[in-house]
This record gives sequence, structure tokens and C-alpha cells, in this order.
Amino acid sequence: MILYIKPSRYLTAAKREELYKAGALFIEELMGDSRRKKFDIIVSVKGAGLNPYVDGYCLCTEEYDNGKPREFEVDIRGDRGLDFAIKCMAHEFVHIWQMCTGRIDEKAYRNSKDHFNSPWEVEARELEEPLYELYLKNS
Repeated sequence: MILYIKPSRYLTAAKREELYKAGALFIEELMGDSRRKKFDIIVSVKGAGLNPYVDGYCLCTEEYDNGKPREFEVDIRGDRGLDFAIKCMAHEFVHIWQMCTGRIDEKAYRNSKDHFNSPWEVEARELEEPLYELYLKNS
């Protein structure tokens, strides 16, 4: 697995490293050793580039021939501090886990009419805080 945190005006080198550590921990916790090496994640930290009502999103941008996810792009909000960005990343990484394990179909994820109350959003909100607490415990 490649986890790449793009340079951003919202991140010092130290903050970028913290995001990397948190992301690697989240993938390890959600996927374990067996699945985490089969896909790549590119994370962009944005502020004004995101809709004011959106804290982050993820998209599967490439698939293997069998339709399994190969690459994800994740955008998270970085203009509200590092802790907020880490929580956003935890939430979006839950969506990656959901897509990789078949809990949701990306087309359903993109086209949901009641996105906030969809089962995958409820699950992501439920898991983001425990993942963030795990990060705090391990940092």
C-alpha cells in the first residue's frame, strides 16, 4: 500500500508526518495486514477548495480488472487544525474500508439522496471517534 499525504499550505512537515502516522494506523486497524497492501491512498488537505459544508470525501479513482478498488483519492479539511483533519481522515478511511469490504458500492455512495443518514455515513460517524482515540493513545 502507498499512503501519500500531498504537501499543503495547511501542513508543516511535522503535521504532514502526523497525518501519515494516523492514516497508517487507521488502515492497520480497519484492514489488518492482509488487505492494506492491495490499494493506494492519496490524501489532499484543503480548505477553500472544499464546499463549506463538507469536511472531506473519498473516491475510488482506479480499480483492478476484477472491479476491486485499487486507488483512492481523499480530500480532507485542513483549515480547522490538525486534530480536526485527523478526525476527517478517520471518517474517510472508514469509507475506504467500507468500499474494500463490499459494505457499500461507490456508485451508491456517490448518488445517495439522503447521504447524511445513509448507513455508511452513520457507521463512519460512529467509528471516527474511536479511531481518533486510538491515534491519541498511540501518539
